[in-house]
Amino acid sequence: LRQEFCELELLDEITKLRYNKKLPKKIQGNTRNALIYSYRKWKGSLHIPKTMHAALKWSESLPYELNDSPEDSAWQMLIKPSKKAKNAEEKA
Repeated sequence: LRQEFCELELLDEITKLRYNKKLPKKIQGNTRNALIYSYRKWKGSLHIPKTMHAALKWSESLPYELNDSPEDSAWQMLIKPSKKAKNAEEKA
């Protein structure tokens, strides 16, 4: 749960920087993990957003590890079949 809140704070900072056009174009990712990885690689693993609550802050003694570049998981969009298709299947 701690990691989730840390990631949300990082995403909040990334969003603010991007909105204010202060985020380099090289900071990007298709998923939140990839985006956070790209941002932390740029800022450094010890960078902590100013808005981070004290209970969530990390340090050298309590690190928030910069994991290897995350791999995107395969996914697919599921589409609910229309009533016509469903009725056709039932009749067949």
